[in-house]
Amino acid sequence: MAFKTFHYQNFFRTVNLLILVSLLVVEQKLVNVNWQTLFCIIPYVWIWAFYRIKKLRMGIVIAIGAGLASGAWSVFMPFPYRLLGNLVISIVLPIYFIRQWSREWNEKISRTT
Repeated sequence: MAFKTFHYQNFFRTVNLLILVSLLVVEQKLVNVNWQTLFCIIPYVWIWAFYRIKKLRMGIVIAIGAGLASGAWSVFMPFPYRLLGNLVISIVLPIYFIRQWSREWNEKISRTT
């Protein structure tokens, strides 16, 4: 039986593509913090939410870090507690940062206009 191996080349190509997308020009307008929060919860849409406020690279770092931390948490904690920990690590943490950075973005845009 052949085992499928994880292809690091594909992973790094995806990360490089996301970094290149982050270099594209972002429209300089205010963002709705509540919509940003909703976008952060929906899988794959969080990429667009972080892109809109020019924080895509940090969003990728948070997603990778949250995934690693969530996996480590699952190994060391018993069943009922791991669910709460994974929820906090993988959902609440990105929401905290998207809300904070969206407010900063809105303040920056308000000052320039």
